Amino acid sequence: MKILTSTGSIFGAIEEIVERATKHIHIVSPYIQLEKKDGQWSRLMDSLIEQNKDLQIVFITRKPDDKSAEKRLTKTQAIRDKLYDYSDEIWLVPNLHAKCYYNGDRALTTSMNLYYHSLKDNFEIGVDFEGEDDLPNLELIDKYISVLVRNGEEIRAIDNGKQAIELQFKQEGEHFTVYAENQEELGFCIVCKKKIALDAIETHVIRCKDCWKDKRRGFVKGNYCHICGAEVSISTNKPACRSCYRQLKPIRLKINKTEV
Repeated sequence: MKILTSTGSIFGAIEEIVERATKHIHIVSPYIQLEKKDGQWSRLMDSLIEQNKDLQIVFITRKPDDKSAEKRLTKTQAIRDKLYDYSDEIWLVPNLHAKCYYNGDRALTTSMNLYYHSLKDNFEIGVDFEGEDDLPNLELIDKYISVLVRNGEEIRAIDNGKQAIELQFKQEGEHFTVYAENQEELGFCIVCKKKIALDAIETHVIRCKDCWKDKRRGFVKGNYCHICGAEVSISTNKPACRSCYRQLKPIRLKINKTEV
């Protein structure tokens, strides 16, 4: 256990927890800001995106408590849109005030929100848990996060009444095919939903030729899941809806192990 008394050291611990994670990442923060700012902050955002390709990332944040149902819905949608590219699960917890960053092997409990203003302007303090001596504390933190989830409400990425597809894969020689028994056609342009070849393993080719005419590279927003075609806010960082994306991770791991 280590006491961290500078905001810089606390943010450094958060960076290490994200970058060195091998199991999962849980981020508990009532207020979250993920827009890219200066180099240090942007580096953390890039690390989250990179880790989310292979690890489960879960955000637990504060549930909007506005009296107006319309305002609560608007804020909930804003939270979902803000965090979707960085995470598999987003949970809203009423009256959340705790802040914790946990990757299964190391945890930081702190006063610091994952918010740029906290890094630049606030005086923060934190307690860093890591190693064999801290195993009982890490277990307590794991249980506490489970309590938050039980008391929270998960934000759904899509709710269109459509049955989620069940992805599977088969191998023929060195070629792998991803398919779904409950949906015949897979593979769609994320911008216009035109049918294209499914790129489920690497997800590099996710726009049709017409939507490539603008020559835009890097981050591009879309409206359709590349895998199943469901209408949902999407991007080149995460071109699949929540259901498809969750199923792709274990499939990719199985394929990688098969290739090795």
